[in-house]
Amino acid sequence: MTKDTDVLTRERIAAMRTNVMSRTAETPSKKKRAMPLIAAAAAIGILGTAGLGFNYALQSTGLIQSERAAQTGGGTSYADMVGDVDVTGSADSKALAPEVGSVASENVTKVSTENVIVTGSLDVRVKNSAKARAEVREKVAALGGRIDNESMSQSEGSDITMTVRVPGTSVDEFTTMVNELGKVEHSSVQRVQVDQQVRDLDARIESLKVSTARLQSIMTNAKNTRDLLDAETQLSQRQAELEGLQAQRKSLGDQTALATIDVTLAEVAPANAVNPGGFRGGLISGWNSLVSVLNATVAGVGFMLPWLIPIGIVTGLGWWIVRRRRS
Repeated sequence: MTKDTDVLTRERIAAMRTNVMSRTAETPSKKKRAMPLIAAAAAIGILGTAGLGFNYALQSTGLIQSERAAQTGGGTSYADMVGDVDVTGSADSKALAPEVGSVASENVTKVSTENVIVTGSLDVRVKNSAKARAEVREKVAALGGRIDNESMSQSEGSDITMTVRVPGTSVDEFTTMVNELGKVEHSSVQRVQVDQQVRDLDARIESLKVSTARLQSIMTNAKNTRDLLDAETQLSQRQAELEGLQAQRKSLGDQTALATIDVTLAEVAPANAVNPGGFRGGLISGWNSLVSVLNATVAGVGFMLPWLIPIGIVTGLGWWIVRRRRS
């Protein structure tokens, strides 16, 4: 009984050993088959994490660039960088976009029409220059303008020259009215855009205002005489430059506010009468010639009269001296 038990025990031990060895051999093979799957999962996780980090970095960079662009007034916005991604806001903001664009276009149009210097000249031949001048003055007053200069010259007719200032928006209306006064000899209108000059002057004026205010603050807080004198010298220079720029801006504003038109009203000279022919024409010509000779004779006597008096006195004195010697 003991021997059978020992034999059974040995068989059982051998079976157990075989079972254990087989399991031990299978475990490494399973581990070998699982290793590629584990490595692939790890690689996918690493790539996903890297992708998220890279995406976050791109978004952060875009936001930073958009903030810098907003601060400096230039560059590419974050919405432009991401392309089709909707970062413009709600539908209400999209609906307001056309209205904002229309307001911006109105502002641009307003600036472009205001900052324009208009000059021109008009030469018109009229029958009555005095009457034409009165009509021009009346029209200028109705348009809210003024007359800066006016002169008159007398030749064959009466010519009047006027320097007229009218609003730039009323130039066409004014020139049309003047052209209707008579025959137009010359007409020209020039328009010059000065938007850039206006912006430059405004920017320089604002900069000098800030500079003068800073220098005044330095003078107020100066702790010694040297700093005070230096600040005062620089302040005087800045103020002189500021006043010069303000004068230029005022002159430019006056030129853009009112157009300058030089108007010349030349009166038509009366035509010479044509003498008829035949006996009547000859009689009229002879009579006119006689009148002309008489007029010339009277004019000659009037011219010689001042000379005849001293000549007569000298002649009489000489005759008296000669006669006295003979006696």
